[in-house]
Amino acid sequence: MTAPSAPPARHFSVDPELLQANGRALRCVGQALPNELPALYRPSDAASAALGGWRTAAALDRCTAAWTERLKALAAELDDKGGRLVSTAAGYRDANAAVTQGMTELLAADAASRAARTRGTVTTPYRPVF
Repeated sequence: MTAPSAPPARHFSVDPELLQANGRALRCVGQALPNELPALYRPSDAASAALGGWRTAAALDRCTAAWTERLKALAAELDDKGGRLVSTAAGYRDANAAVTQGMTELLAADAASRAARTRGTVTTPYRPVF
């Protein structure tokens, strides 16, 4: 019996600027959506008034109220998810900056160690702890 083979490597990349732009767009829509709710009421209220006394009017009012609540929940969710994308983008930027700084320090230490060995100076070579 043979061991299962590893799945093929897949390329994965993240563009923090794109994440941030999409997060901001989601937040913009989420924050603007509640302001659009009065437009939903106008035709519904007109239809409900025209159907006065009919059960359809009450059903239409309930439907409009349910739709309004769902849109408010959607707006809050879009705003929340957009904020999370913006935070995630910042996290990627911070991680990239930390890796860049660490690699810069590692390369500088390696260059200093090589230079010291070339000059014949006795020094303890840099040994990263991984």
